[in-house]
Amino acid sequence: MDKAVVLLSGGRDSFLSSCIALESYLEIVPIFCNNGHIASAKRANFVVRELQKRFSKNVVHDLVYLSTGMTMQSYLLTYLSLPMLDISKKYPFATPNQIQCLACKSAMYAHAIAFAKRSGRTHLIDGVRKQQGFFVDLDEMHVRFNKLCVDNQIELLTPVYELSSDWVRKRELCDRGFTTKVIEPQCFLACPLNCKILTDQERESLTKFYDEEIQPNLQPDIKRLESHLTW
Repeated sequence: MDKAVVLLSGGRDSFLSSCIALESYLEIVPIFCNNGHIASAKRANFVVRELQKRFSKNVVHDLVYLSTGMTMQSYLLTYLSLPMLDISKKYPFATPNQIQCLACKSAMYAHAIAFAKRSGRTHLIDGVRKQQGFFVDLDEMHVRFNKLCVDNQIELLTPVYELSSDWVRKRELCDRGFTTKVIEPQCFLACPLNCKILTDQERESLTKFYDEEIQPNLQPDIKRLESHLTW
């Protein structure tokens, strides 16, 4: 049986992704990444209990908490330390909230991949959904996060990535006998993101920020985290 870790926020996307993964005979460990600005993980724990009731043999661990705040902050150092004039010259169309979200999601991947490697897991499951509209959910980052996983011999699975309808998502959970109402943990750092459709210029600046400021640090961080990550 293939073994996986699941990025589990407690929201409907990660809930449905976990169900799909478990129905594909994956054994999962659910992980919750806390950047230090998360209001509550009660919903994530509730989802884990519901999954354990239905898929008891395949959910092999209670919710694992990973603290990602310091890693996230390190990915923001350029943005936090340079004068705004210099930042605007390098990344003229990158908005602060999207940069923070990008740094946070990158830190989540670094910790999740390190956890997967340390615990002998071969798959990483993410409930990312393109329709959400955050930059971290769009194709530019989907490709890059997938490459990061491949480079670390981890297979990235995103079961609801192309799911465009909230109604379909709700129906799929309902068909499985699960509640479709959620109270997701709230991040107070960069939300609400007010996710209008990002322009090509905004996407280009954010991609450049990831490629220049974050990506070079990811592999060293994964190696460091893998050597001493505890849970």
